[in-house]
Amino acid sequence: MENVKSAVKDACLWLLVLVLTTLTWLGIEKMVITMLLD
Repeated sequence: MENVKSAVKDACLWLLVLVLTTLTWLGIEKMVITMLLD
């Protein structure tokens, strides 16, 4: 059971990292677009 718990924890961490990086990229793209439009 411990293996399952650690596997789930790893999956959650990976998801969190993916979401954070995606949001960061989207934010950067938004900033670049607004800068170009100005």
